[in-house]
Amino acid sequence: MSKSKSSIEADQLCSDAWARFERAVDVVAKSPPQHRAKQPKGCLANAPTPRKKKDPNGYRRYNAESALGASLGGQGKYSEAEPFLLGGYEGMRQLGDKLPESGKARFKRAGERIVQLYESWGKPEKAAAWREKLKGDASYQKVQ
Repeated sequence: MSKSKSSIEADQLCSDAWARFERAVDVVAKSPPQHRAKQPKGCLANAPTPRKKKDPNGYRRYNAESALGASLGGQGKYSEAEPFLLGGYEGMRQLGDKLPESGKARFKRAGERIVQLYESWGKPEKAAAWREKLKGDASYQKVQ
């Protein structure tokens, strides 16, 4: 049985939506905290949930978690941000050599976000510990 025209259009829209979503995540993550929304909006607020269902062990799921953590951290919600940032980083780290080329920069950024969280949170000792951890993490250091 062939797919209907509307079903094919919906598949294409969903495919394009994820690409647009990932570009938006990158823009939000790179923007200064004062330019971020007070609350994660739309896709970003719920990003990890559909990603867990669609691709439970894919780097995009972990990148979405890291991006959500960065958004929460930018709002000063540090204790809420921490598990998303740590989980996103750890998930990508565990992928190791399975991490696609397109995910390597996001993995590097996930580590930087953790350090940034602890600096913003006023926990310089944890930020320093994470800097050292990242220096000693072979998976992290392989990424250019």
